[in-house]
Amino acid sequence: MPGGPNVDMASEMLDAIGAELSFKANASVFETGADMWDVLMRIKRD
Repeated sequence: MPGGPNVDMASEMLDAIGAELSFKANASVFETGADMWDVLMRIKRD
C-alpha cells in the first residue's frame, strides 16, 4: 500500500516476545546471583 506504514507486525511481535523472554531470563540470573550472595554471606558469618 503506497504511503502506508512499512511495518511487519509478525516480526515486531516476535521481537517483543524475544525481548520479554530475554528480560525474564536476565532477571532470573540476577535473582539467583543475589540468592547465592546471601548464602555466601550466611556461611561467612558462621
